[in-house]
Amino acid sequence: MSKKKLYYLSHPYAPYGNRTKEMNLQAAKSYLMALNKEDIFTIAPWIGLIDSLENDEGLRESLPAEEEVLKRCDGLILCGYKMSAGMRIDTQIAVDNSLEVWDAMEMAPYIAARSVKAELDGGKNE
Repeated sequence: MSKKKLYYLSHPYAPYGNRTKEMNLQAAKSYLMALNKEDIFTIAPWIGLIDSLENDEGLRESLPAEEEVLKRCDGLILCGYKMSAGMRIDTQIAVDNSLEVWDAMEMAPYIAARSVKAELDGGKNE
C-alpha cells in the first residue's frame, strides 16, 4: 500500500479590499475541509496558530516552523482570490525544494478540491 501524499494549503490571510482577516481565515478553512473531503490530505497549521493567537505578533515568530512543515510536505496547493506575499514565499519554498505546486486560485472550495482531485487521479501526480 502506497503512502498518501500530504499537501500544504496556502491562502491569503491579510485583509484586502472588502475582505477581512476573519473572512480569509474562514475561506481557508472551507478549502481545507473541501480538499480533505476529496481524500487530498491537506494541512494548514497556520490556521490553528492564528486561532490560538490574540494578535498577529506570534504569527511572524512562527514562520521558520511553518517553512519547515511545508518542506516536509509533498506539495503546495494555492487557493484564494489573489496571490499574497506569503503565498509567493510558500511557492518559492516549494519550488526550491522540488515540491508539487497546484494552482486552485479563484476557484470555489468544492470546485478547487474536485479540480485537484481530477488532476491527481489522472496520473499526473504518480
